Amino acid sequence: MLSWICLVAVIFACVLLPFLPETIFINGLMLSLFSCSYLILVKYVPKFWIKEVLIASGYTAGLFLVPYSLVESLVWSDYLFFGNLFFIALSNLVVFSIYDLERDVEDRFPSIVQKIGLLQARKYCAVLLTVSLTIAFVLFTVDSNLGLMFLSMNLILILLLAFPSRFEKNDTFRVIGDGIFYLPLIFMVIGQL
Repeated sequence: MLSWICLVAVIFACVLLPFLPETIFINGLMLSLFSCSYLILVKYVPKFWIKEVLIASGYTAGLFLVPYSLVESLVWSDYLFFGNLFFIALSNLVVFSIYDLERDVEDRFPSIVQKIGLLQARKYCAVLLTVSLTIAFVLFTVDSNLGLMFLSMNLILILLLAFPSRFEKNDTFRVIGDGIFYLPLIFMVIGQL
């Protein structure tokens, strides 16, 4: 079944390829090379512990790709927007690594938490969230709804970090942590962005 889905996806992509602007194609190709490099590093350098940074970078680059490719120039608030997405994605991944520490050790899956320790990882995450909150407040001065969205995302991550015993059952942290990335869509649907 999966092979059929992949085949349909490839055919669909080939049909749409001629309609894709060249800049998006080229930038997407570079992002694909970055992603492939990441997968090669994970496979052949298993102690490559900055996976959280690479995943957050890839996620942010994927979101930034189309606007960067299609507009003449970006303003400072655009860079803050995407920078804040990076900090939120990275914070999210570090929070997940904190929750998954025992599982990752058992599975011999390296993480930043194993490398720097649980206490340092919590401090690192607190610094990331502080930077992200600062950017959210700056963005709030440009667009209050955008700032509110980022403040909400940060608040949820702070709660996950502060109350692990409440969210570790049934991997609730994962559902809530992944759910924060639906907040931009929710804000758009209710007309707040």
